[in-house]
Amino acid sequence: MSSNMNYVDRVNFIVNTTDLSLNDVKGTAPSIITGNIVKEFLNIFVENNCLDNDRPAIYPILDSPGIELEWEKDDIDYSIVFFDKNLVEFSFYYHDVDINKNYQYIVNKKDNTIDVKKSAEYIFNNYQKVKNMMINLIS
Repeated sequence: MSSNMNYVDRVNFIVNTTDLSLNDVKGTAPSIITGNIVKEFLNIFVENNCLDNDRPAIYPILDSPGIELEWEKDDIDYSIVFFDKNLVEFSFYYHDVDINKNYQYIVNKKDNTIDVKKSAEYIFNNYQKVKNMMINLIS
């Protein structure tokens, strides 16, 4: 992958869109903090060559403000949803094996704000663990 600008542009578009709607379902744009966590997470992905040049689809979540990353690799369907509710949800599926895990963002104790960099690193590290768990289950 030569550049992460396509990721950054897509996430910025979702965060800055004022009218998220699909088939009469109205959505609310995710927060800038959620967008920044997603961008930092994707930067870590790019740095670690995790997708082997595959690009995840990046979608807004309409029923609850958030951003979903979705892709398929080696017959495993990956979905990672970053919600504004201080929550990220992993859903990995392979034939009849389905793993779902939830994690919280990292909050600064001093000022009770979300730490973007630490949250992205924490989510990435847990992604790696859950991905390895899935690969071990299906091997």
